[in-house]
Amino acid sequence: MTGQYIQMKAADGSGTFRSYLALPEAGTGPGLVIAQEIFGINHTMREVADYYAEEGYVVLVPDLFWRQEPNVELGYSEADWQRAFALYGGFDEAKGMEDMQTAIDALRGRAEVPSKKVGVLGFCLGGKLAYLAACRTDADVAVGYYGV
Repeated sequence: MTGQYIQMKAADGSGTFRSYLALPEAGTGPGLVIAQEIFGINHTMREVADYYAEEGYVVLVPDLFWRQEPNVELGYSEADWQRAFALYGGFDEAKGMEDMQTAIDALRGRAEVPSKKVGVLGFCLGGKLAYLAACRTDADVAVGYYGV
Protein backbone atom coordinates (compact mmCIF):
# COMPACT_ATOMS: atom_id res chain seq x y z
CA MET A 1 0.00 0.00 0.00
CA THR A 2 1.35 3.40 -0.90
CA GLY A 3 -0.10 6.80 -0.31
CA GLN A 4 0.05 9.97 -2.32
CA TYR A 5 0.72 13.62 -1.71
CA ILE A 6 -2.13 16.10 -1.93
CA GLN A 7 -2.14 19.90 -1.67
CA MET A 8 -4.17 21.88 0.86
CA LYS A 9 -4.84 25.60 1.11
CA ALA A 10 -3.86 27.29 4.36
CA ALA A 11 -6.83 28.72 6.23
CA ASP A 12 -5.11 32.11 6.50
CA GLY A 13 -4.71 32.35 2.72
CA SER A 14 -0.91 32.42 2.92
CA GLY A 15 -0.33 29.54 0.52
CA THR A 16 -0.65 25.81 0.04
CA PHE A 17 1.09 22.90 1.66
CA ARG A 18 1.35 19.23 0.93
CA SER A 19 0.16 16.32 3.00
CA TYR A 20 0.69 12.60 2.65
CA LEU A 21 -2.63 10.76 2.24
CA ALA A 22 -2.93 6.99 2.79
CA LEU A 23 -6.22 5.22 2.15
CA PRO A 24 -7.43 1.91 3.57
CA GLU A 25 -8.06 -1.04 1.28
CA ALA A 26 -11.79 -0.81 2.03
CA GLY A 27 -11.79 2.72 0.62
CA THR A 28 -13.44 4.34 3.63
CA GLY A 29 -12.82 4.66 7.35
CA PRO A 30 -12.44 7.10 10.20
CA GLY A 31 -10.01 9.95 9.66
CA LEU A 32 -6.64 10.19 11.34
CA VAL A 33 -4.26 13.14 11.15
CA ILE A 34 -0.74 12.15 12.08
CA ALA A 35 1.31 15.03 13.45
CA GLN A 36 4.84 14.76 12.11
CA GLU A 37 7.94 14.20 14.15
CA ILE A 38 10.57 16.92 14.04
CA PHE A 39 11.98 15.34 10.85
CA GLY A 40 9.07 16.24 8.55
CA ILE A 41 7.07 13.82 6.42
CA ASN A 42 9.98 11.44 6.10
CA HIS A 43 10.06 7.73 5.32
CA THR A 44 9.14 6.85 8.92
CA MET A 45 6.04 9.08 8.95
CA ARG A 46 4.88 7.66 5.62
CA GLU A 47 5.34 4.10 6.96
CA VAL A 48 3.30 4.98 10.06
CA ALA A 49 0.57 6.46 7.86
CA ASP A 50 0.54 3.38 5.64
CA TYR A 51 0.32 1.13 8.72
CA TYR A 52 -2.74 2.96 10.07
CA ALA A 53 -4.32 2.85 6.60
CA GLU A 54 -3.82 -0.93 6.66
CA GLU A 55 -5.72 -0.88 9.95
CA GLY A 56 -8.66 0.86 8.27
CA TYR A 57 -8.03 4.58 8.78
CA VAL A 58 -7.97 7.36 6.20
CA VAL A 59 -4.68 8.99 7.16
CA LEU A 60 -3.30 12.44 6.46
CA VAL A 61 0.17 13.67 7.48
CA PRO A 62 0.41 17.44 6.93
CA ASP A 63 3.73 19.22 6.28
CA LEU A 64 3.82 21.49 9.33
CA PHE A 65 7.19 23.08 8.53
CA TRP A 66 6.01 24.38 5.13
CA ARG A 67 5.89 27.99 6.31
CA GLN A 68 9.66 27.84 6.92
CA GLU A 69 10.72 25.28 4.34
CA PRO A 70 8.30 23.16 2.32
CA ASN A 71 8.71 19.42 1.87
CA VAL A 72 11.21 18.73 4.66
CA GLU A 73 12.19 15.05 4.80
CA LEU A 74 15.08 14.52 7.18
CA GLY A 75 16.83 11.37 8.29
CA TYR A 76 18.43 10.73 11.66
CA SER A 77 22.05 11.78 11.16
CA GLU A 78 23.64 14.34 13.47
CA ALA A 79 23.34 17.00 10.75
CA ASP A 80 19.66 16.15 10.27
CA TRP A 81 19.04 16.42 14.02
CA GLN A 82 20.63 19.88 14.05
CA ARG A 83 18.58 21.01 11.07
CA ALA A 84 15.41 19.57 12.62
CA PHE A 85 15.94 21.46 15.89
CA ALA A 86 16.64 24.66 13.94
CA LEU A 87 13.32 24.24 12.14
CA TYR A 88 11.55 23.53 15.41
CA GLY A 89 13.13 26.67 16.91
CA GLY A 90 11.39 28.75 14.24
CA PHE A 91 8.12 26.81 14.28
CA ASP A 92 5.01 28.90 14.98
CA GLU A 93 2.78 26.61 17.07
CA ALA A 94 -0.31 28.79 16.59
CA LYS A 95 0.02 28.61 12.79
CA GLY A 96 0.81 24.90 13.12
CA MET A 97 -2.49 24.39 14.93
CA GLU A 98 -4.29 26.29 12.16
CA ASP A 99 -2.70 23.88 9.69
CA MET A 100 -3.71 20.90 11.84
CA GLN A 101 -7.30 22.17 11.78
CA THR A 102 -7.04 22.50 8.00
CA ALA A 103 -5.97 18.84 7.84
CA ILE A 104 -8.84 17.79 10.12
CA ASP A 105 -11.30 19.73 7.98
CA ALA A 106 -9.83 18.24 4.81
CA LEU A 107 -10.41 14.70 6.08
CA ARG A 108 -13.94 15.52 7.20
CA GLY A 109 -14.61 16.82 3.70
CA ARG A 110 -13.48 13.63 1.96
CA ALA A 111 -15.99 11.02 0.84
CA GLU A 112 -13.64 8.35 2.24
CA VAL A 113 -14.51 9.56 5.79
CA PRO A 114 -18.31 9.18 5.85
CA SER A 115 -18.51 9.36 9.67
CA LYS A 116 -16.71 12.75 9.66
CA LYS A 117 -14.87 11.53 12.77
CA VAL A 118 -11.20 12.56 12.82
CA GLY A 119 -8.54 11.93 15.42
CA VAL A 120 -4.99 13.21 15.80
CA LEU A 121 -1.98 11.05 16.63
CA GLY A 122 1.61 12.15 17.11
CA PHE A 123 5.03 11.08 18.28
CA CYS A 124 7.64 13.33 19.97
CA LEU A 125 7.04 16.80 18.47
CA GLY A 126 3.88 15.28 17.02
CA GLY A 127 2.92 14.13 20.51
CA LYS A 128 3.03 17.71 21.69
CA LEU A 129 1.08 18.77 18.63
CA ALA A 130 -1.54 16.09 19.32
CA TYR A 131 -1.93 17.50 22.84
CA LEU A 132 -2.26 21.02 21.45
CA ALA A 133 -4.76 19.74 18.87
CA ALA A 134 -6.88 18.40 21.74
CA CYS A 135 -6.87 21.90 23.22
CA ARG A 136 -7.08 24.08 20.11
CA THR A 137 -8.90 22.16 17.37
CA ASP A 138 -12.17 20.31 17.06
CA ALA A 139 -10.54 16.88 16.66
CA ASP A 140 -12.72 14.08 18.00
CA VAL A 141 -9.82 12.44 19.84
CA ALA A 142 -6.09 13.02 20.25
CA VAL A 143 -3.27 10.68 21.26
CA GLY A 144 0.26 11.87 21.92
CA TYR A 145 3.21 9.56 22.39
CA TYR A 146 6.24 10.89 24.28
CA GLY A 147 5.31 14.51 23.65
CA VAL A 148 8.02 17.15 23.88
